[in-house]
Amino acid sequence: MQRIAAEDTVEFRQGEKHIYGTVLKGTKDDEGRMQYTILAEKLIYRGIPEEDILKDFGQDL
Repeated sequence: MQRIAAEDTVEFRQGEKHIYGTVLKGTKDDEGRMQYTILAEKLIYRGIPEEDILKDFGQDL
């Protein structure tokens, strides 16, 4: 998977929903895996694992 950067627009999975949002930041969890904080509309989703990001549209959407 390509590197996901802050301000990229992404499609991600939250439960059974597919949501579009903007990456605010990426951090590593205790096991060294990437997880992201994403802003979608007025909601902030924290701790979204990299495997739940379905598509990265980059910054030019």
